[in-house]
Amino acid sequence: ALFIGLLPLSLYFFNGVSLAGLVLNLIAIPLLAFIIMPLLLVVAILSSILDMSLIVSLFDPVLYFLYQQLMAIPPGWRWFNVGTITLDIVMFSYVTMLLLYLVKFKWLACIPLSVLLVDSYFTSKSDWQVNIFDVGHGLMVLLEKDNNALIYDFGPSYFNRFSRTRSILLPYIKANNLNVATAILSHQDNDHAGGVKHFIEAGFESTLSAFHPNGIPSLCKTMTMDFYGLKIQTFSSITFNNNNDDSCVVKISSAQHSVLFTGDISKQREHALIAAGYNLASNVLISPHHGSGTSSSSEFIAAVNPKVVVHSSAYKGQWHFPNDEVVARFNKIGAAQYITGQQGQIRIKFYSTNLHVETARECESYWFIKD
Repeated sequence: ALFIGLLPLSLYFFNGVSLAGLVLNLIAIPLLAFIIMPLLLVVAILSSILDMSLIVSLFDPVLYFLYQQLMAIPPGWRWFNVGTITLDIVMFSYVTMLLLYLVKFKWLACIPLSVLLVDSYFTSKSDWQVNIFDVGHGLMVLLEKDNNALIYDFGPSYFNRFSRTRSILLPYIKANNLNVATAILSHQDNDHAGGVKHFIEAGFESTLSAFHPNGIPSLCKTMTMDFYGLKIQTFSSITFNNNNDDSCVVKISSAQHSVLFTGDISKQREHALIAAGYNLASNVLISPHHGSGTSSSSEFIAAVNPKVVVHSSAYKGQWHFPNDEVVARFNKIGAAQYITGQQGQIRIKFYSTNLHVETARECESYWFIKD
């Protein structure tokens, strides 16, 4: 009863459930309550008059053997990951349980589940989406298409321990059961590449090979590839010999929408891209260099002509990004602007005819943590 009753909450808060836990608890709880605890009491009493070390040493190998057998259970049985569960599903699950328990006509319990299924069927699903994570001063982006993920940059890491990849990116991938197919590193600065080491340690090194065949220290490969129906295009760099302007600039497009990732390029690289005749037009732009005044020239903004601009910058950061003049230039073309340091994680969902922007702080919660 406890397992069933807590199941919706377990799925909601932890994105999964321990299948082995049901069987183990059915054994462990009676064992603990009726055997181990009474025996501990006996040992505690007798140990005041007898040396119990010999008796304890006899039980210890047995308990250790049982522990080893538990650890031999395949991870898939120890924990089953189901991905993200919405609060609606949790609420409707408990309404169904209450109807099954309290109502005479059990078929009435089918009503909430039917409503949930109908709602799920008629609710439009996005074709793909882009998540810009709130990582303070830095950049970390995850694109999702048909449960497949593309990563662009890995956020900062401090003292090689406080890694945004470990605390945000990897848990998000696991919670949503995503298949990481491709990863791109814009350049080597810590606020973009700090977590790449931890990404590789997590077993995703092969995902970097398509755009970094010569290793991540080298410039990304200039190429065009298909990503489950989306077009990924990288633009060549004439080697400016500085990390920022040599950033990997990536455009991801569907038939109706496109997103431009720009790393930390300055006006110098922006003008080079325009002069090369690249089609930079995109309805979503991740602003160059976090909204720095060294970037986002009027000519570049005109070439991209974005409808939505996201500045990935820290809350009250020391560089005060995005720059006021940059914000004014985007305002001049009527672009909607979002700042991760103020709105938190930003998710852009792309539909066949439109796009929708969601932010973590839509409710303006005072308690939402800010970097």
